[in-house]
Amino acid sequence: MNLEIKHLFFLALTFMTLNVSAEKAILKGGTFIPVRLAQNINGNINSQGETIFFEVLENIKVNGLIVVDKGTFVKGKITNAESRKSLGKAGKLSLEARNLNAVDGSLIEVVREPMSSEGRKRTGATVAHVIMWGPLGLFAKGRAARVMLDTEYDIEVRSDIEINVEEKTVREPVKTSSFEAYFPKHSGKINFAKGKIGKDFKLNIKLPETTNLDRRNISITSALDYKLPKPIYPVALSWDKKQSAFVVVFPFKEIVKYIAPGISNITVEANIDNISSVAETTLKTKWKMK
Repeated sequence: MNLEIKHLFFLALTFMTLNVSAEKAILKGGTFIPVRLAQNINGNINSQGETIFFEVLENIKVNGLIVVDKGTFVKGKITNAESRKSLGKAGKLSLEARNLNAVDGSLIEVVREPMSSEGRKRTGATVAHVIMWGPLGLFAKGRAARVMLDTEYDIEVRSDIEINVEEKTVREPVKTSSFEAYFPKHSGKINFAKGKIGKDFKLNIKLPETTNLDRRNISITSALDYKLPKPIYPVALSWDKKQSAFVVVFPFKEIVKYIAPGISNITVEANIDNISSVAETTLKTKWKMK
């Protein structure tokens, strides 16, 4: 009898624990969530309809319960991207935040309000070019429209949503090893003012030639000490005998989204001989912004 009572008492405690660790909270429509743009966007480099990302800047709470974690990514779209044009016309760019996930995975829709940017016009420069070169001066172009990462916005929750707030499980960190990787000097400036696509970025990985390395298992996962919305994978991998290193090529358009002028901290992850490995390195670049 005592054993049965103990068993029932254990079940009751378990049930109570489940109730305590799974509470419901209502995130009200009209709630503002502070976010930062998680990438650079340029009307000449990026395309209309392209998915973009923002990042939540602080924990969002309801009655003391966290319903949206700091660092959660918000999906958005480029709704308009007009390239810079002749006659000194600047480019135009419109962005829109769309949705994000609550702590229970629920999709939170946000009010879709365009965030616009217009590049610097160069009408005066066009007039000067016409005087100097005649009709050919009409081809002088304005600047590309752009919005830089870390630009902050407030996005608004569209309507009430019920969120299950559960007790979080603390996961043990995955054991990893390290490897050496570095970016050789990047020649030339990144002309972000005109939105010109430059050369792809090369990363050297110092490992023996016999290492089992597959480019599908190599990725950049963070830049400027921010976790990326999704990893950047290389487009090519080769062995350089002269440098005694693997040369990994990453696409310009993807890298330039997440770095800044000067020195950018970069985290590279790879599966090397079936072991998860990490390299911390830096990428130094010069940009033309005006």
